[in-house]
Amino acid sequence: MNAGFPSGNLIASPIVIDPRAPATLYAGYLDGTGTGGILKSTDRAASWNPANAGRSFVDIRVLAMDPVNADTIYTAAGTDGVFKSVDRGASWTKLAALQLSAEWGFSGRAYTRSLLIDFVRPNILYALTARVDGCHFLDRLLFQSTDGGATWSNSVSPPGSGCILLGYVGGALPMVMDPTDSNRLYAGGDFDGDYALLKSTDAGASWSNRLGWGCCVGNALAIDPTNPAILYGGTPSGVSKSTDGAATWRDTGLSIGVNVLALDPARPSILYAATGGFGSSGFAGLFKSTDSGASWLPINNGLASLIDTRSPVTALLIDPANSNVLYAGTSGYGVFRSTNGGATWSLFNDGLTNLHVRVLAISKGGSKTLYAGTSGGVFQIGVGTPRPPRARP
Repeated sequence: MNAGFPSGNLIASPIVIDPRAPATLYAGYLDGTGTGGILKSTDRAASWNPANAGRSFVDIRVLAMDPVNADTIYTAAGTDGVFKSVDRGASWTKLAALQLSAEWGFSGRAYTRSLLIDFVRPNILYALTARVDGCHFLDRLLFQSTDGGATWSNSVSPPGSGCILLGYVGGALPMVMDPTDSNRLYAGGDFDGDYALLKSTDAGASWSNRLGWGCCVGNALAIDPTNPAILYGGTPSGVSKSTDGAATWRDTGLSIGVNVLALDPARPSILYAATGGFGSSGFAGLFKSTDSGASWLPINNGLASLIDTRSPVTALLIDPANSNVLYAGTSGYGVFRSTNGGATWSLFNDGLTNLHVRVLAISKGGSKTLYAGTSGGVFQIGVGTPRPPRARP
C-alpha cells in the first residue's frame, strides 16, 4: 500500500530511519507544483505528517540524522540552504547560508548535494555543494561546520577544484566518509570527462592532488570496512580497485560501465555491481564478485525484463542481518529480491503501485521493514528473515 503518503507527484528521496526508533521515518519530497518539504512518520510509514513547522521547503535532496542524538536532523533545500531540527522535525531553523565566492568575483548561492556528519564528533558537518549554472575553478565547494551548523567555513575545500568537484546539480560522486575513520574523506568528480578522486586524512585540513586522475572513480565508491586501504570505484568503463588507500588503482575483471556498487559488510570479498544506466545504454545486467573483484559473474536469473527493456537498477541494498538477502530497486519495474546471494531474483512488489524506485532503506531489529522511496511516494513492507528457495528435485 502507499503507506499513508500524500497523493500526487511526490519525490520521496532520501529516506532516513531513526536508528533508536525504527518506526520513525523522515522523507523529503518535491510535488508537481515545485514546492516540497519534509514529512515524518512514527508508525512505520502507515501515516505521515508535515515536519516543516510552517516553513516551505523546495527540492529536498539531502537528509542526515545525527549519529549520536537521533532528535537532531539536518536537511538541505535546493539553494535555500541547510536547515536543522533538534526535535525530530517538529520545528526547523535555517542555518547560515553556504555562499560561493571566487577570487574573480563570480559569486552565487550553493546547491547542497551531499551532507556528512562526523560519527565520532557529531558537531562537525561537511556539505559538498554545487553551482547550478556551470563551474568555476576557484569555487570552494566544500564547507565544514564545527558547531552543529551554526557557522560554516569553506577553508577545508580543496583549492582549484571548483570544476573537478563538478559545479553541476547532481553531478558525479558525492562525498564519502571512511566508515572506520571519520577524519578520512573522499570527494570525487570529473572535468572534461576525466574522473578524479580527492582524499583528505585530516578532516579536510589538506587534500591529495587528484588521485586516480582519469581512471578510477566517477559514479560509486565502496570502502572495505575491515581494511580501509581497499577501495572500489565504479565508472562508465568498469570497476577499479585500490589496495593502498587510493594512491594507485588497477582495473578489475569487470570492464562495462557501472553506476551502483554494493559491498557485503559481513564478507567484504563479495561485491555486487549494477551495469549500464548511462545515457541510452540502459541496464546491462547485475554482476557479482566473490574474490574481491578479480573475477565477475552475471547474476541475472529473473531479471530478463530489465535487460530486455534496458531499465536501469537505481539502488542495491544488502540486508545487514542476512547478507544473502538482496534488494534491487529499478526505474520502472519496482523492486526485485534475492534470498540466495543473487543466484535468482523475483519481483517483490506486493502493494507497490509506483515502480520508479529511487532509494531503498531497511530498518534494523527483530521486526524489519523495507522502505522504498519512489516518484509517487513512500512504500513499506514487512520483511522477516526470508527462507532461501528450495532446490528442485
